[in-house]
Amino acid sequence: MPNMQCRRLIVCILTILLGIFPAAFCAAAEQNGGDMSEEWFSVDYTDIEEELDSLFEKDVSFEELVRRLTSGEVSFDWEFVKQLLRTTLLEPFANAKDVFLQILLIAAISAVFTISVSVFGSDQASDVSFYVVFLLLVVLLARSFMEAGAILETAVTNVLEFCRVVMPTYMLVVAMAGGASTAVVFYEFFLFLAFAVEWLILHILLPMIYIYVVMGMINQLSKEDLFSKMADLIKTLISWSLKTILGLVIGFQIIQGLLTPFIDRFKSASIHKALQAIPGVGGAMGGATELVIGSGILIKNGIGTAALLFLSAICIVPLAMLALYAIVYQLSRALMQPIADERIGKCVECVQEGSWLLVRTMLVTGVLFFLTIAVLTASTNGGMS
Repeated sequence: MPNMQCRRLIVCILTILLGIFPAAFCAAAEQNGGDMSEEWFSVDYTDIEEELDSLFEKDVSFEELVRRLTSGEVSFDWEFVKQLLRTTLLEPFANAKDVFLQILLIAAISAVFTISVSVFGSDQASDVSFYVVFLLLVVLLARSFMEAGAILETAVTNVLEFCRVVMPTYMLVVAMAGGASTAVVFYEFFLFLAFAVEWLILHILLPMIYIYVVMGMINQLSKEDLFSKMADLIKTLISWSLKTILGLVIGFQIIQGLLTPFIDRFKSASIHKALQAIPGVGGAMGGATELVIGSGILIKNGIGTAALLFLSAICIVPLAMLALYAIVYQLSRALMQPIADERIGKCVECVQEGSWLLVRTMLVTGVLFFLTIAVLTASTNGGMS
């Protein structure tokens, strides 16, 4: 009998507490215009803000962008975009212009030597003049291509560092919005993805691109074709590696997007139904739960959208730089073809193809993390439905 009375007393206390909680929650929501996201989802953006300060010269605020997105202010700061492109592309454009003019100058010198030697008819003088011009061109192309490779390396590192500071905060909000299982699975996948991208691109593919360009230039030293097949093999391996990692990431995201979000929705719906079944306070508890999860989804989508915007800003500038170098090489190759030696033209063409490989590598890197955040944001919007 005493045990029965204790049980009834505990049930009464829980009922009173459960009745007070949703009533206070709903009253506070009404006082704040129905928006309880800031009170119930206090998110720490300190690490993200520090990382953005190190990436951008202009003072940008991740938290402010999230607030604007969640409040419906979708105006875009075009002045910031113009300033970003102006300050970051001005120096690379000047460098690319200098490289373009120097390549054309070397091509013109090569044409002059070729014509002069043909007049005198000396094969030895022809070979000496060719190698002098060729070595000048190789030094110029190697220096500019190393600068392009450094741009890719810095850009990939920036993308990884930004995602590493954003994803823990974002996964926490996803879990608070009713996506605990999804957050755990995707965070483990993200850790593996960050490790794989850093290891594969920075330590495998980028050195392979360097080797491909060097072998292509060395192959032009001799009149015989010695290393073209090996260079083609390296290029094929690079292309298939990029396609493979992109396909694996997309496939994993499709599979996980079909499973874990529905598990979270089932759990949230079960809890919601159980709370609604409580006599007397079930309706209030159900409304409070919907409000909490809805606020979490709103904040989650705001953080995800802001992360996608900043990720795009981090990727688009180095992508434009690398494309600029590739266009300069391709334009130089087209203009020098009528006057320069064929082997000099093929040397420039090899560096041009290596530059487009850098562009593809940068594009795949950005797409991998962009898709990861976008799929996670879209697949966890079900709430309790």
